[in-house]
Amino acid sequence: MSDILGQLPILCQKYILGIIVPLSEELLFRSYIFGSITNKKVAFLISSVLFALVHTGFSWYLLPYLILFFYYYLGLFKKK
Repeated sequence: MSDILGQLPILCQKYILGIIVPLSEELLFRSYIFGSITNKKVAFLISSVLFALVHTGFSWYLLPYLILFFYYYLGLFKKK
């Protein structure tokens, strides 16, 4: 996949990596998971674990990401 991305012009690479990837990630972790699961706490836990697993490559570095993600979403729940 990186070979295909490397063949694109720099502007296209920046657009894909800077806009398309983060937007698709947000749609997956927030819109889709939170929209499809009615219990928000369960959706929060599933979203947190999946987000951490994707960003750590399924390694032992999962815990710090999971904690940070937990506090972030906990803050979102308290605002509502």
